[in-house]
Amino acid sequence: MTAEIVETQYTIFQTIAGDEMRKMINTIPEPRIISYSKKNYSFIRRAIPETLAVDLSKYFPSSFYLEDLANETSETFVGSFCAFCLDDVKEVQNACEALKHIPKCTNKYLILIPRITTICQQIVDQSGLDLHLLECPLEIIPLEEKMFLVPSPHCFARCFIDDDINDVYTIARSLLKLQLFTGGVERSFVAGNLSNRVYTLLEQMKNQCGYSQFREPTFDDFFIIDRTVDLVTPLASQFYYGGLLDDKYEIDYGFMRIPDDVEIMDHPDKKEILLSDLTDVNYKELRGATLSDTFDHFKKHRATIEKIKVDLKEKVGTVAWGSIAKRAQQLTEEQPFALFHERMVTKILAERHFMTDVYNYEYGILIQNPPEFGIISQILNGGRLIEALRLLCFASIAGSSNIPPKVVEEVQQKIINQCGFSATQDLISLEKAGLLTCETGMFSNISFKSKVTIKDINSALNVLVAHESNDNDDDKQNQDIQNGYDGYVPIIHRLVQHALRGKWVQGSQTTKLMNKLGIPYKVVGNPEQAEDKINKPRKVLVFVIGGVTPTEICLFNEMSKVLFRDKYEFHVGTTNVTNGQKLIKSICPVIAEKSK
Repeated sequence: MTAEIVETQYTIFQTIAGDEMRKMINTIPEPRIISYSKKNYSFIRRAIPETLAVDLSKYFPSSFYLEDLANETSETFVGSFCAFCLDDVKEVQNACEALKHIPKCTNKYLILIPRITTICQQIVDQSGLDLHLLECPLEIIPLEEKMFLVPSPHCFARCFIDDDINDVYTIARSLLKLQLFTGGVERSFVAGNLSNRVYTLLEQMKNQCGYSQFREPTFDDFFIIDRTVDLVTPLASQFYYGGLLDDKYEIDYGFMRIPDDVEIMDHPDKKEILLSDLTDVNYKELRGATLSDTFDHFKKHRATIEKIKVDLKEKVGTVAWGSIAKRAQQLTEEQPFALFHERMVTKILAERHFMTDVYNYEYGILIQNPPEFGIISQILNGGRLIEALRLLCFASIAGSSNIPPKVVEEVQQKIINQCGFSATQDLISLEKAGLLTCETGMFSNISFKSKVTIKDINSALNVLVAHESNDNDDDKQNQDIQNGYDGYVPIIHRLVQHALRGKWVQGSQTTKLMNKLGIPYKVVGNPEQAEDKINKPRKVLVFVIGGVTPTEICLFNEMSKVLFRDKYEFHVGTTNVTNGQKLIKSICPVIAEKSK
């Protein structure tokens, strides 16, 4: 770990938000009580600015979870009760229901993050509660050095299934704030229906502000891309260490609960750890590494410690000893967390053989072999409904043909038997999201376009890449970024790569594929290489609406080094960090409650 959270170019937004929050809090009479949902605990800790978090107990001497209000008496709450929640319909409904348990508390505030939407205002108005409704502008939340969130964890379901356009405004407003501080951009690339709407609204907002308000560009190229442009990648298993942790453990805004059979040396009572390149130097090095590559890191780490020990003895009394001692102290502080990561790698490897059949199933689908659906039946019988749906949807999206109706009907029947008929809406949502299609069956009245296969995508984008041999010099010259997904390069990364190489032009294989997939796209502006940037990398911001995976984030950094030889520096923005199971859970809340 590091002593302090590293500041990034996005820290300014939390600093500003912290100042605005202080002003808002000071308008609320004392004493104040803070409350939020248990599921938002990790979000609140990452979203609230560090400078404000240290003083939070001064502003709010008492705190409660919304879920616990039913067990408290109204006499417990003397003063102003402040409930924080995201601007989500279900969250606001749940918050209003929770606040009904404290009728004698007359000074209640509902504080929405990042803004008050019309639908949330209506829910509050219809609740019958006397609430003060406030807005908390936590719009840009840095999670990594080169990565930030616009907080909208339910964006995929709201935008791509429910056709709720509130997030369009939220995202556009947040990107406007970003560009007011980082400057406009020279060139924009947009892909997807929702992204085009966000871009149009963003430009309208910029026109209203006046372009004189914008600084010189920090970012040279700017992408806005719908998650639905690439649904294969979030459903696939991840093979980098950071992605494996995310797939196997419940990681929420970077916080991971430490497994019971693993502990951090010198910190036996520590039950969770924050995984971020802003706080953990070992995780920063390891998150984008395959399991085999992590051993090189641990080997070098041990060698460094041994060398420091020798240097401390040999350099006693010299000028160099002070800097060596400082480095030794730093390594001593890092050592417990380095050992933690080594133990986690060992644990993942010990359990990995259970995943062999799943990995083979996914790889077979990618290379267009007929799927072996028996593994889905086994997983269903074990009660792991979400994992079974993930694999079924992966076959539907990436397979060479539609899934046989018999397979889909068997899965549907088992899920409805276990979850009840209310699970039917979840299954319909999977279809509406484009994640599950079949020839006939439950939703046969829906007509689908001719299927675009991975073979078609691979012909245009070369997303399937053979593993290279590290001993071959030619292979080193032709390195790619396929290791994060074991031989597969994410579609979004290939589209970004092709865009920066001038292939988003009419008549190219890339644009023909996007047309075939029904992806509306546009390119606006031209690159202008200023004299003071000639020897500097072009900065590229890729914003994905609907979530990105931890491995995708790592691969943008890897793409800079491997494919562009550091000519580009990639930054990533998104609405949430996701993976296959999280995506399915967000679409299927009823099934998620019943799944193991």
